Amino acid sequence: MPLINLFTIIIIKKYKQKNILSLKACEQPNQDYRVYTLCYRLLGSLVSYDKKQGYYIFTKTIKQYPQLLERLCGDVRSDEPAVRCASLEAFRKFLNSPCGARWILNNDKAKLGISNGFMDDSAYVSTESCKIFELLVSHSNQDENLQLLCQILNPAQHIKLVLHDPVELATVIPALDFCWFMANARTLAAYEYMINEKLLLPMLHVVDVGNRMARNRAIEIMSVIFEWAPSPLALLMDRIAVNDNEADNLKHAFEQVIEKGSNMISNASKSDQILAAISLLESAVILLQRYATSDTPEIASFQSDLLSILGVCVGEQSDFGNKLRVLAGNSYRLSHLIKTVAQTTLTAMNSLFIAFPDCITNSSLEKLLKVLSTSELSSDQLVLKMTLKVILTALHSFANKTEPDEIQATLSLSAHKMLDILDSSSSIDSRCVALILETFNELLDHEKMSSVIISQDVAEPLVQMLSLKLMETEWDVRDAVLGFISSLFQQPTSDVKVSFALQHELPLFVFDKITDSEPYVRATALDALQNLMKSKEGWMFIQRNQHTRRIASELPNMLYDTEAFVRRSALDAIRCLVANRSCEGMLIETMGSPDQKSLNPDVVAARMDDSDSSVIIRMCRLFYDLWQLHLHESEQHKRTRTDHGLENDDTNEYQSTFYILKGDYWIIEATNAAQRRVRAEVYDIIRRILDEHITRINTPNQRNARKRVIEEDNADKDRIFLEKLSNVDLERLKITSNPEHLFQEALDINAEMMMHSLEPNHPDDDRNILDCYN
Repeated sequence: MPLINLFTIIIIKKYKQKNILSLKACEQPNQDYRVYTLCYRLLGSLVSYDKKQGYYIFTKTIKQYPQLLERLCGDVRSDEPAVRCASLEAFRKFLNSPCGARWILNNDKAKLGISNGFMDDSAYVSTESCKIFELLVSHSNQDENLQLLCQILNPAQHIKLVLHDPVELATVIPALDFCWFMANARTLAAYEYMINEKLLLPMLHVVDVGNRMARNRAIEIMSVIFEWAPSPLALLMDRIAVNDNEADNLKHAFEQVIEKGSNMISNASKSDQILAAISLLESAVILLQRYATSDTPEIASFQSDLLSILGVCVGEQSDFGNKLRVLAGNSYRLSHLIKTVAQTTLTAMNSLFIAFPDCITNSSLEKLLKVLSTSELSSDQLVLKMTLKVILTALHSFANKTEPDEIQATLSLSAHKMLDILDSSSSIDSRCVALILETFNELLDHEKMSSVIISQDVAEPLVQMLSLKLMETEWDVRDAVLGFISSLFQQPTSDVKVSFALQHELPLFVFDKITDSEPYVRATALDALQNLMKSKEGWMFIQRNQHTRRIASELPNMLYDTEAFVRRSALDAIRCLVANRSCEGMLIETMGSPDQKSLNPDVVAARMDDSDSSVIIRMCRLFYDLWQLHLHESEQHKRTRTDHGLENDDTNEYQSTFYILKGDYWIIEATNAAQRRVRAEVYDIIRRILDEHITRINTPNQRNARKRVIEEDNADKDRIFLEKLSNVDLERLKITSNPEHLFQEALDINAEMMMHSLEPNHPDDDRNILDCYN
């Protein structure tokens, strides 16, 4: 619930209980403008909250605080956009109350402020005026005052005048925003208003002659009305006969839009007119969805038009290609224009294929693969991203309606095209590599298509390419490959992905890159290692290939890394080892080592004093995991001694990693940490440890009565540690971890000291005035 609404409910309850309404804060002189904005919004919410209570509150405001309403009318012309916006929001909420609507109707300043707001240079302010008029249009038939206000404030004539000559962007954009609000109202009242006022007639004109921003906004408006208007063409063109059959109206609108887009392409005098025309063609897909079926002839014709445009981008000769060369003027601009046209056309094709997946043909896919084969296009990440997206849409459509054998050749060809792009290392960047690997990842997610990807024909070249990319000098390419391998083990795991990764021993690539020279790559490798260890099959692979000791031995050194994100990832990986009860190979020492290869109290102390609070938090979580490991190993050790009759043998005493690293000390010490997030984390840890201890006490192990009398190793330490935890004031710790007191400190400041240049009482006192008030 928004905070302003919560305040409204509280104040309404107080008003009902004591019949008291105080708005004196808004009457204080030299008040910060933000206080006025809050006050106006709150007053509007109070009036609109309930009709009965709103009537009394508004009446009381008029009688007790007339100067507040006068200030409200004046502030609608304030220099501060936030104040103008808040004033208009208050007016909008007043309209929910009959007395508030009547007051606005009789107040010329309020009406003028709303009218001026339509063309305000601040989008927030113009949006509020648009919301007001949308409300008036939607409810004008319910109240005479609203109907009169709708007639008085109607900006349709001015809006059309601005849009007929869309040169000045400062006025065109607010005018288009008003049209968008009315179009997006999606009500019969709004539809009738737009028809009667002919509000949207200038839209096609704006698409023709406006600048790029205006064209795009006009196309957005038309896309909205294409979604719901019974007869979209009646809104866009004058003297259009409306048919009773809605499908006929939509078909007619589609034909007109296609004709308009084609004419714009043929008669374009600027390159951005061509891009606007293609975007206009894309919006026509919305009309097709409302009336057409997969066998409608318009779909095939529309797809053919898009493919012919895309053909020019891949080098096919046509008049359209000659036109692009003329508009571009030189080879550099032509290259950029072709990429932009290709991207826009691919976006339109993707919309068509999503709406009508059955319309996708082999010729469509061939054209898309030709885009991948064109190095100039496939090396551009925006074009490549959209091409891969459309290819995925097409392949999903083929896979869902054909047998795996039938799609194998097509999918194999597509996969090899993507591998060819990866092979051209000189022309693509890391983002392109990541996009292609993400596409392979999505293909592996599909039940039918994954069988093709994991086949020897595709899998072996892919793995070989991954190996080569990990040798790239560009670190972000190596990072992208490791990210792909990591995604194969991401939870929830996919059997196909995990099997593919393990069959080709991809985890070995991860192990090799843990010590990469680039910190980002090291961090990604450690994240991949975590996903691997969290996966059952991945963990079995690590153990089967005897890599546990190697990994465990290298992780402590990562805690000394210069980058905090590497230290975080290293701690997360160590926690995974602890959770799997597999710390063998990790050197645990009671003292620091010069080679930085061990986990010892010195490195723990350094990380508990880390400059990055997230590292400290992870250290606290590691201590909790080590505590759980300590309890587990202590119980195991106790059982071993019992089974072998070594109850009184102290020569084989269990050494707890938790106490060697002084986890008992640091958990208590963290309760006094300066960082609030650390205190919040350690509060949760202490509470969990104590709750689990109580549970263990209440449910003793009944397996063997003889075991219960055996003293555990470290029992005294455990008892002392738990006593210390019990003595921690958890209630105080919880309160100090809560950020609410920070907000209270901000509310309790002396605003006068921060807004005005007051002389300090003593020469050494600081002047607290903020720079913005100097």
